[in-house]
Amino acid sequence: MTGEAYYQHSGKFSPGGILMGLLVGTLIGILAAGVYGYLIFYNPLVYINFLASLGFGAVVGIAASGALRWRNVRNVWVTRLVTVVVGLIAFYASWAVWIYALLRRADQDVSLLPIVLQPAVLLDLIQQVNAVGAWTIRGSTPTGLVLWIIW
Repeated sequence: MTGEAYYQHSGKFSPGGILMGLLVGTLIGILAAGVYGYLIFYNPLVYINFLASLGFGAVVGIAASGALRWRNVRNVWVTRLVTVVVGLIAFYASWAVWIYALLRRADQDVSLLPIVLQPAVLLDLIQQVNAVGAWTIRGSTPTGLVLWIIW
């Protein structure tokens, strides 16, 4: 049997379809990032955090690819690109929420918006947390490269 008997995407897409995938995916990704950021910050169970990570990625991917499918985007590379962009935005937002929760728990009077709008500040805060550690596991506080690997 030849490969001609199988369905192949047409490769067609429209700017409106791409925009819809980006908008819907980003909106749902940011909402999911808020839930995910707080969940992994306040939840002490590593297994729940692992499942939350999988769920977060799945929700973001399904939202972006679902919107693209809805708008008849049939180009695999466009779909991959849009999904990666949406995923990176959602990942960034989850870090911003997590850092915000950490600062609020430390009684810092901060707003989420400046953290989100200043990537250099967010990266600096993440690096500061990495230097001292974020939590303790069995009496040990992972920092530096070990914490980067865990993250």
